[in-house]
Amino acid sequence: MTAILLVAAMAVGQAASDNARVLWERELDRAGDLQGLELNGEITPWEATSDGLIMETPGADPIIYLPEFALATSPYQALEITYECSGEGRGEIFYAHDRNTEYGGFSGAKRIEVGFEETDEPTKLTVWPFWIEAPELIQVRIDPPSGVRLTLHAVRILEARVDPAEWTGELAGPADALNPLSGAEIAGDSLVATGGRVLLASSHIGPLSPLTPWLRTDWSRDTEGATWEAAVVGPAASSAEWRAIEPQPGGTANTWLPGASTWLDGRGVVVLRSTESLDAGSRLPISALALSPEPSGKPHPTVVFLGSDDPMPRAGTEEAVLLRLGNIASAPIGGLSAFLTLPDGLELLDGSLRADLAGTLVHGDVRDLRWPVRAAAPGDYPVSVRLLGDELDVSEEAVLRITEGPTGLTPGRVPEPEPLETDYDIGVYYFPGWNTRSSWEVLDLFAEREPVLGYYREGLPEIVDWQILWAAERGVRFFAYDWYWDRGAQMLDHGIKAYLESEYREYLDFCLLWANHN
Repeated sequence: MTAILLVAAMAVGQAASDNARVLWERELDRAGDLQGLELNGEITPWEATSDGLIMETPGADPIIYLPEFALATSPYQALEITYECSGEGRGEIFYAHDRNTEYGGFSGAKRIEVGFEETDEPTKLTVWPFWIEAPELIQVRIDPPSGVRLTLHAVRILEARVDPAEWTGELAGPADALNPLSGAEIAGDSLVATGGRVLLASSHIGPLSPLTPWLRTDWSRDTEGATWEAAVVGPAASSAEWRAIEPQPGGTANTWLPGASTWLDGRGVVVLRSTESLDAGSRLPISALALSPEPSGKPHPTVVFLGSDDPMPRAGTEEAVLLRLGNIASAPIGGLSAFLTLPDGLELLDGSLRADLAGTLVHGDVRDLRWPVRAAAPGDYPVSVRLLGDELDVSEEAVLRITEGPTGLTPGRVPEPEPLETDYDIGVYYFPGWNTRSSWEVLDLFAEREPVLGYYREGLPEIVDWQILWAAERGVRFFAYDWYWDRGAQMLDHGIKAYLESEYREYLDFCLLWANHN
């Protein structure tokens, strides 16, 4: 099984949430008593005290076996370790549910990696969920980091208290749809942080139709410093794909969750975690959440690109400021106007500084707005765009770097290279895959990546002459051409053939990189 991992670390000073119950625990506070724990020979010395199990881990593979038990599993359980550690380090946690497997039930398929912090005060490490595919849990093994002094204060298995009613996926307040396990508690109709990172799970989601892969989260305005992730977990899932939630102060974030098909059997669970600690007493910034077939809530456009429409804009020539807007994960966007601000020295050649977006941007749409401009002299020109619409006010800034145009070139002829001498043999890889218009279509949405040559036809000797000129004058001595040869047949060889016919090939060596994919 590929492990499903959610980890949080927090100071112990806060009380445990009333919304979680302890299913199993060991308080390591008895002098001289390991309380059923077993340590392997690579943990030495160790001492059981009234203030915890204190141990050194000089060996390469220290192992702590917890006592055996029998526990029915659910997606609402977590392993909580309270510890102090002399240094940061990676550890592992294994679980067993069947002794009739290799290594007594502990195997690499039933493990996760965790991080221990360097801390001189009791700190909680919460791992959740982990063993959801196993119907029963019988033992847990902790492999702490090597080369540290570790004090183990307590180990617990917790379970969130879950409302038996199913969440239908409709818009609901966080306290109505989410169950806190760590770092938060329910206070009235809100979720309030108790300190540290927050772990939350929804109630079981009833069968939904049609498929609803979008998680909508509405955010309060005070979301600074809070970053979150979400995943969907179910008994049929063997892994979880965490997706970052981009907070939208006073707005809506829509997050696509892989694994949404697990909801259809009525046993799916949405899991949320904060990736940073939240101050005790602070309200969680999520004000509502829902599941939907398409992005919903307050719309917000994404500025895909703002800058020059040309990869190398020149002074004295007509250029264009390009604004590329997209609806990446938003409700439909309409009635949007863009207002461009230009600095001194950058002149608008035609039209208005205001541009209105025609029609409606639905999820997946990308739309371009352009303003023709000209700079009298080379330099860096800051520009900004303000987007206004229904409940929308967004600003974006960029810098146009205008360069001086080339001079002294003979029309129709590539200048002869003046190689830059270096003490190193510097080469660059060359992928010969740009000989057709369809090859360039992948860059149509990324104006800033268009080559200075424009969309060129690879395979023409004069194209290679330009490439040799720019490479040789920057200290490059050779091209390593991808060479596709398979049982006597050559493919994508137009690049090397053009090089062999180029006028300036004497200025650049080459080698072949055999692309033996077959």
